[in-house]
Amino acid sequence: MVTVKATAAKNAAVQTISVYSSILKIAMDNLHITVNQLSTNDLIAHTHCSINQLHSVLVQQKSQQHIELPLERQKRKEKQAFDSSEANGFEQHRHETQTEQDREQRKSEMLWRMKCRPSFTDKQMPILIIYEMFSQYNNRN
Repeated sequence: MVTVKATAAKNAAVQTISVYSSILKIAMDNLHITVNQLSTNDLIAHTHCSINQLHSVLVQQKSQQHIELPLERQKRKEKQAFDSSEANGFEQHRHETQTEQDREQRKSEMLWRMKCRPSFTDKQMPILIIYEMFSQYNNRN
């Protein structure tokens, strides 16, 4: 995260310097051509104009950085929120699966206990058969 900011700042500085140098080269070329024709006040005005151009470029770059940095932060926050919601969904699914397995285990234990009871009579046998058929039908669906 720190390296991304440092790299972005370094890239912005390099870009600013290259823009300044290109504007300065143009200004110097124009200055050499017209230096003999211009008065001192004209040269000062030309220099102020060049400085104003450099300032406007700098302001544009700073405003672009002020826009890009919050967008990057927002993207990181959204990614973190997505990752956490994905983890929560996975955890909920795992919990539901575990609950279903526990329920099936309790049901099978109850059936086993009912079969092993000494007081198991003929009247309970049809109920047990129907319950087993119902649980098998539910397991298929």
